[in-house]
Amino acid sequence: MPDLVAFQRCLTDPATVDAVRRDQQAGLALGVVGTPTLLINDLEVAGYPGKRELSRLVQGALYAKGPKSMR
Repeated sequence: MPDLVAFQRCLTDPATVDAVRRDQQAGLALGVVGTPTLLINDLEVAGYPGKRELSRLVQGALYAKGPKSMR
């Protein structure tokens, strides 16, 4: 069962509001215009590409970085 009191407290917590603002500003600085937007190395993926395509993109990024990053 959802804890609506805790949820409401989180929504109004100044630390939460600040964290969301920082993330929003970071996204805007990177040119993000919508959610979800995924940044995989130098690749920007707007929207959710699906589980298989996302897996393929991540594996490709790991492969491009070399064997050490695949451990």
